Amino acid sequence: MQEYLHTLEKSQARFRLSFVAIFMAYLACAYRFDRAAANVLSYCALALYLSFAGGMVVISQRAAAISATRLNLCLVIDQFCMALLYVAFGEIGAPLLLCPALASIGYGVRYGPAYAYKSAAAGLVCLVPAMALSEYWRSVPLAAAGLIVSNSCLPAYAAAISQQLRKDNWRIRRHAGELLVAKEAADVQVRRDSLTGLLNRFGLDEVIDSAIGTRGGLVAVAAMDLDGFKRFNDAYGHRSGDELLARVSDLIRYHIAGAAARYGGDEFVFALKSPGTHHDVVTSFERLRTDIAMLNIAPGAEVGASIGVYLIDSAASVNRAEVLERADKLMYLAKRQGRNQIQTNCAATEGMA
Repeated sequence: MQEYLHTLEKSQARFRLSFVAIFMAYLACAYRFDRAAANVLSYCALALYLSFAGGMVVISQRAAAISATRLNLCLVIDQFCMALLYVAFGEIGAPLLLCPALASIGYGVRYGPAYAYKSAAAGLVCLVPAMALSEYWRSVPLAAAGLIVSNSCLPAYAAAISQQLRKDNWRIRRHAGELLVAKEAADVQVRRDSLTGLLNRFGLDEVIDSAIGTRGGLVAVAAMDLDGFKRFNDAYGHRSGDELLARVSDLIRYHIAGAAARYGGDEFVFALKSPGTHHDVVTSFERLRTDIAMLNIAPGAEVGASIGVYLIDSAASVNRAEVLERADKLMYLAKRQGRNQIQTNCAATEGMA
């Protein structure tokens, strides 16, 4: 933030120097038509403001960081120099009419409303004696009074609007942040099964698409169905059935280093990217199957798991529907072969079934 404010200070210094140069060009043209405008005070006022503007360009470039003291000093000198120009040029200084107000508004926009109020106060202190000292402005007292009031009130009004806009912007950003958090939470809920905390069908489909869409490495897609779950659910009730599913999900998280989803009921699907060798994959699922068979949810209850593991190289030209269908067929093959076992498409691991 300090670096950003220092950048603003340097750009303001360059703008100030440009403003003085443009005003000098205007006065050079004015002198051609009114020689009386060229007086010692006008030259001194311009020389002072030009020296200040050039000096601030150098100082701001060499300074390591912004300084509140330097800013406060600058806004006072800005207002003093412009008031001095009012005195020196009289009616020829008409283009300067709203410059004090614009300078205060600029301070407010760059550094905050507090600096707009400070600059307006400095302008008021400098303009009142300037109007009193200028022969021209004494001849038009109502215009002088209006000038003082406008140069004091306009920055305050602009600062108030700026402050309100800052508050509105903060509220909008906070609301946007809340909406983003809510969206992320909703995205998580859309992709998660509420009972087990695993992914749901939608969430795992994205993982499978990503796994088989990335070239290089082994990909394992597996389907698992709990043997005897319907009988268990009917005998012990849905609450016990939900507890069984939750316990199975805990075992899945412990044994399987990959994405897992509850596809519905007692069916689970897995997607493992670069899981190691074929043997490593089947060993992990064998440990999972063994622990599921040892679960003791209710006395005398027996539950097993039939698992079909389909292993492919990610470079193979297959889509999600094909790998899911093949894993599902292997799972049903495990059921037909006697349930509570693993079937894979890799002959080297069939002995572990």
